[in-house]
Amino acid sequence: GKISDPLDSNLKKLERFQKRIAEIEESYGKADINPTACIIVLPGKDAYGDDEYRDPKKAIRAGFAATDRLTQFIEPFSEEEEDEDTPEGDSKHRVESAVYDLYRQLGYLYPLKEKRKEKEADFTVPAMGVWIVDKKNTVYGGIEKFPVFIKTDYVSGQVSVDCGLFPRPNMLYWEACLEFQKMPGVKEIKEIVKKNSFLTVKAKMTELFNTQKQPLLVLVKSDRNNQSFWKQISDTELSKEER
Repeated sequence: GKISDPLDSNLKKLERFQKRIAEIEESYGKADINPTACIIVLPGKDAYGDDEYRDPKKAIRAGFAATDRLTQFIEPFSEEEEDEDTPEGDSKHRVESAVYDLYRQLGYLYPLKEKRKEKEADFTVPAMGVWIVDKKNTVYGGIEKFPVFIKTDYVSGQVSVDCGLFPRPNMLYWEACLEFQKMPGVKEIKEIVKKNSFLTVKAKMTELFNTQKQPLLVLVKSDRNNQSFWKQISDTELSKEER
């Protein structure tokens, strides 16, 4: 349909991005029910030629987020993929993966099986993952890296997210996904990240020391994005908070 058409090449990159967002907002308005999620079928990158800025995917995601709708995309095989000996099951797998990924955005957790409680690790203990979002480029400029804290509780079935950029702490996972999908369409995003990414890894650990009464497993991915934060959560630094 119209929303999946190539972006207008007669406009500047920023203008064509903003135009598609405005078209989506005008066509659909705000969602009546939250959460609301959409699966969008795109014609594939072959339809947009060599100009990556004609690809509407980022603008569509930002546009639907502005209307409080989560999005998941399905793209058909490209001409190159179709020329290959592609198993028929791959198309089905691509659709299934999109549906499951939409479940993930909605914060769905598989039920905790009793046998996993007894014979393996104690999955009744909530886990919090620390994720450092790398520097990102948007149509409004580059934004600096910032930490995100994702807490999973298999007993309650709830996934919550904390981030200094959010309007309130400990948002539900689907709410957090919606906030992140809105960001590329926010004109002041660069300044917002600079001013509001105040929730550092050490600050979060300090908060947990003072408020967490029950066991909590904290997981930190070891990669180049996290290296600069290691000192903040070293035994030496965290022991200062205990004193």
